Amino acid sequence: MPYALASPERPQGLIYPILYVDSENFPAYARTRSWRDLKKWNVPYPVYQQTSEYIEFHRQVESIAIELAALLPQVPDWQPDWPTYRPDPPFRVPVPVPRF
Repeated sequence: MPYALASPERPQGLIYPILYVDSENFPAYARTRSWRDLKKWNVPYPVYQQTSEYIEFHRQVESIAIELAALLPQVPDWQPDWPTYRPDPPFRVPVPVPRF
């Protein structure tokens, strides 16, 4: 089993999911994972950086950095023959074709 995937021996695995926008269109395998939910801080306006909410967002990002640093000892040395795991492409909403 690839190191990145969670297992009983490595419950976290090396995948650290962060939810920032949408979870409605996640495939079933992605819905079973727990992730860090940052949706409430998904505000694209520059003025948002001047609010008190942005300070909490910054603290959340710092916390994530600390958690990721704690996972680094689990990262194995590079091996060129590692298998590649490619999940099915995510669901895509069809874009209507304009009529002329």
